[in-house]
Amino acid sequence: MTSRRLDAYVLGAANAGKSSLLNHILAASPTQRVDGSGRAGKRGEVAAPQLTTSHLPGTTLGFVKTAQLGGRHALYDTPGLVLPNQLTTRLTADELAAVVPKRRGQPVSLRLEEGRSLLLGGLARLDLVAGRPFLFTAYLSDAVTLHPTATAKAAEVRRKHAGGVLTPPASL
Repeated sequence: MTSRRLDAYVLGAANAGKSSLLNHILAASPTQRVDGSGRAGKRGEVAAPQLTTSHLPGTTLGFVKTAQLGGRHALYDTPGLVLPNQLTTRLTADELAAVVPKRRGQPVSLRLEEGRSLLLGGLARLDLVAGRPFLFTAYLSDAVTLHPTATAKAAEVRRKHAGGVLTPPASL
């Protein structure tokens, strides 16, 4: 029986952390290099993983071979998949830079009850149509404003204040 070559590709939405995940995996495997050679550097050191990461989507532009596994299998980083309903595809470059957190944010918790809505900037709206009150916790960039309001007024508040009090977007 002949053995076949099986390669692994890390797939996921744009800016989901695929390259960061692979950097952590490769860092835990001291015999691997991003080019998959496993060759040692100066004085027997192995090069650290060097996959480029960014808080903005679109950093990985093509398939990147990250490691040779067991001599016959390769591990590849891939560009992110653009999903049709992905919010980041609807933002300008400036808005995207503002929305994507650059550091670990502090959680913000707000109580949401029946008949109330929470506006996440001018980007999204959460409504509690029916049910018991609960605490909603958001981990957002400081550039995204949270605004609780009555559900009956939410559409008007968003229309009137998106791009102003409710940011982002600024392009409305």
